[in-house]
Amino acid sequence: PAFDNKTGVVLQYKKGTDAVTIETRICLTKYYREQGINKFFLVFETIKKDSSCHVCAPQIGSAIFMHDGIDWRLRKINHGIITSGAHGRAPECKFINIGPDSYAILFEPVYTMNGEYSASIFIIGERANTIDLLLDLDYRTDFNNSGQCRMAQEKAMPVDYPLCFG
Repeated sequence: PAFDNKTGVVLQYKKGTDAVTIETRICLTKYYREQGINKFFLVFETIKKDSSCHVCAPQIGSAIFMHDGIDWRLRKINHGIITSGAHGRAPECKFINIGPDSYAILFEPVYTMNGEYSASIFIIGERANTIDLLLDLDYRTDFNNSGQCRMAQEKAMPVDYPLCFG
């Protein structure tokens, strides 16, 4: 694999007779201490190379490393936790505290187009023997302006909050 600071790791593999090139880029890295153990959280995005269209969303994955007193060791990894983002990039994310001495990664993607606005919140973190989606809250606030972009035509927007725990 090749690596550069802009695109991350670039891999090429064969899928049938076609060659496919994928890119894996780092979204977030964080050293932290949890329950007395030094850990390192890595969040990454993987997508087919040159996929930068508006609806092109990468697979988001994560790995957690643990320091055993001598070396860093891979503790857990999940390459495809969720697909989210636009223009080939994952939404911004941040490291958060989710409880006493427990941490996770928060994403707050938003989407707007043709009078529609939608947003969601999802959290990924450790669960049992893997890294997984801990919370997936999808809410939508939208209205149809039928292509008219005049502020005077705005109306109250309906809000719906379906809540789903993974």
